[in-house]
Amino acid sequence: MTIRKIMDWAPRIIAAAWDCALIGDEVARVQFKRLVRYCLGLSDPGEESYAELYRAVKTTYQKGSVLDFGLVKLPVVHDEHADCLVPAFLNLLGPYLSPRRHCIWPNCEGTYEQFGSRVPRGGVVLDLGASIGVFSAFAAARGARVYAFEPVAEAREYLEQTVRLNRDCPGSIEIVPLAVMDSPGLVTMEIPRKDLGLGSGSAVLRFEVKDTVTVAGTSLDDWVDSSGLDRVDFIKVDIEGAERRFLRGAKRMLRKFKPQMAICTYHFLADLQVLTELVKDVDSAYEIHHNAIKMFAR
Repeated sequence: MTIRKIMDWAPRIIAAAWDCALIGDEVARVQFKRLVRYCLGLSDPGEESYAELYRAVKTTYQKGSVLDFGLVKLPVVHDEHADCLVPAFLNLLGPYLSPRRHCIWPNCEGTYEQFGSRVPRGGVVLDLGASIGVFSAFAAARGARVYAFEPVAEAREYLEQTVRLNRDCPGSIEIVPLAVMDSPGLVTMEIPRKDLGLGSGSAVLRFEVKDTVTVAGTSLDDWVDSSGLDRVDFIKVDIEGAERRFLRGAKRMLRKFKPQMAICTYHFLADLQVLTELVKDVDSAYEIHHNAIKMFAR
């Protein structure tokens, strides 16, 4: 399969990643192009060294630099970030490369579009647990109007950078500084020290070495009612163990709009079963599929 058959707008992303004036010298740009090809499976695995490529990219793209995929640009948050940011974004192209693959690179979480679920062009997308905005930028590049929910202030600083970097994309991103729970109110979140700034805070999971912050929370039912939205088409949910609370606080909205959903199911062992039951309890007509780490409902 050629690059130009991946999807209608992906050729521009990949072509730009090949040719755009990225930071660094020509050697750095060549290293980046090789890494993109390697992650997309466009080179023989024997021709490239994973360790060497990532070491080169990590050395070049330090904190404060920008990875430019053409239509989508993403900030490098810290010096160890670039070596996971490249496959994290490219994994979102997985379903366009092969419908059987949920990820291009197995060290990342993979796509939020599988089993027929797709971010609709021009649709309204809710990104719950936006972090620095990788998925938000991807959806906005497809022309979606994205509401990016991120309650952790450190993560929002980088999310704001992503919004600025992608202000000329076909869609838009609006930041919502709230934690999504089952009811409105203040929420205590723990943030593992190693992940400060990356939005891994949780109101449910507990960590040994952490900082604690208090943030504002809402239910999606209350937020949608107050926002005046007349449609919600797609919801991506990765909120560090609070996925059950999201569903319990979103019943009216789900019944009204019946959006497609991609929900992470790996935070608790029983999540796959419990989250499936919660969705079916809201609307038994939902068609549900699973991969190893996510549930897809449409």
